Amino acid sequence: MPWAAAHAGAAAGRGGGKSGGEHHLVHLAGARARGGPSDEVLERLATALELDAPGREILFLLAQRRPPPLSPALPVAVPHALQRVLDSMPYSPAIIKTTSWDIVAWNQAAVAVLNNFQELAPEDRNVLRRLFSGKVPGECEHWEVDARFSVAVFRLDMARAGDCAQAEALAAELHETSADFRRFWADNEVRSHWARTKRMTHPVAGKLSMEMAAFSVEGAAGLSMVVFAPSTAADERAIAGLMRK
Repeated sequence: MPWAAAHAGAAAGRGGGKSGGEHHLVHLAGARARGGPSDEVLERLATALELDAPGREILFLLAQRRPPPLSPALPVAVPHALQRVLDSMPYSPAIIKTTSWDIVAWNQAAVAVLNNFQELAPEDRNVLRRLFSGKVPGECEHWEVDARFSVAVFRLDMARAGDCAQAEALAAELHETSADFRRFWADNEVRSHWARTKRMTHPVAGKLSMEMAAFSVEGAAGLSMVVFAPSTAADERAIAGLMRK
């Protein structure tokens, strides 16, 4: 495989002696003779050759005639300072989300008003997945408006992020599982992050109105903070009551 061999030679030149790339090429040759190298062999070779994402894809296309599997998403590290910012808003639910809209941090007001995210499986801590799961619409007075707007913002997030495999995988998943998502996605609407009013019916507190705004987190690529500030003093008292329960 001339392309891989050339990269192996470059790796050997950097490290001197017998390179890890050459070692894995021996395994690759043996695997090809047996009918094709496994994903594990190719991943090890890609690591040894220090391939970037396009190089890894070419390696899989040459060896297996298919693109590589999606790399698993790495855990997102939320700075302690950012968590303290969330915790400093006792009666304003607030979350931190990724480009693929996974919720990776929250405050206690968010637990009281929105959901106990700690009790959810990681794959269920996703704004869009929950929005189109059939569980949320009953809680939102204007679910279709919120959902349509969220899809338009998500489309812009994907465009800004460029090649984000997790966001693309989520879009493909929702396209398969939700007719509403397919309908809104087909509109090709694009919106920037919102500053708008969210109205919902909480099972304990009843009707709540909150001013919702989203902010990009400086120095943390792909992270944004979404804050739901009580619209009125009555809404704040209702949230404070939930916090005491």
